[in-house]
Amino acid sequence: MALLDRLKGDEEPEIAVHQFYAHLVGLADGQLTRSELETLFNIGTTGVDKTQLDVMINGYTAAADKGRYLTAVHAIFMLIEHDDFTLSNGQITSWLSAAEAAY
Repeated sequence: MALLDRLKGDEEPEIAVHQFYAHLVGLADGQLTRSELETLFNIGTTGVDKTQLDVMINGYTAAADKGRYLTAVHAIFMLIEHDDFTLSNGQITSWLSAAEAAY
């Protein structure tokens, strides 16, 4: 199971991207913990799930412009909601890395 694949609807159980995004913002604002987020969405604490969540959380933590980073995450999640979404997990990770560096 991979977090990004669940967000893209390619694996079950699917995760609603905007619900997940709202919780990521809550995490960034200190309203919940990583452990609570993992429990809410049944995200694995090892393997690919952990690695993909690390990319999102660590990217925010290290971002030069945290608002810009969250905007990029939101843009990716909006694109995921459309049936013609074609970004690979690698492309998503690259986009997040670019957002972390504030372009």
